[in-house]
Amino acid sequence: MASASRSSKTRHVAFLSLGSNIGDRRGHLKTACQELEALGVRVEEASPCYETEPVGFKDQPWFLNQVVRVSTDLAPRELLQACLMTEQRHDRRRDVDQGPRTLDLDILLYDDLILQDSQIEIPHPRMASRRFVLEPLAALAANWRHPVLGVTFAALLARCPDASQVRRLEETG
Repeated sequence: MASASRSSKTRHVAFLSLGSNIGDRRGHLKTACQELEALGVRVEEASPCYETEPVGFKDQPWFLNQVVRVSTDLAPRELLQACLMTEQRHDRRRDVDQGPRTLDLDILLYDDLILQDSQIEIPHPRMASRRFVLEPLAALAANWRHPVLGVTFAALLARCPDASQVRRLEETG
């Protein structure tokens, strides 16, 4: 009976944005995915990595960004807590708004959920205007639609007003 109730849990699909511009950027992204797996967040697919120009606060190193599609039994706020715990394990500091960080994890989408309160907003409120999010997201889910805007991510990328530089990195073994 225990296995029957276990298999009846609902799996949710979410997309997470990962970014780092301090230290071993690629290592932070890779380790974050492993740590999320240990917290019940299975990485199903990962976009290529992109080197991206800082947006907002410009006087800092360039970022390495990636988007992952995950499946999880966690509720949205539990997923947020898993992301925050993972950031803390990487010594994430929030000293400067939009400043340098070892690791930044954002929930972009969670199923087709629309959720907004003082702790969390899904879909991510600025994702449609950020090239560093849309490039890797469109690489994974070009034909998926934004649950509020009703537009595909490929279309959002094509009309994105953000002119910051985003360079796809060649994957190495």
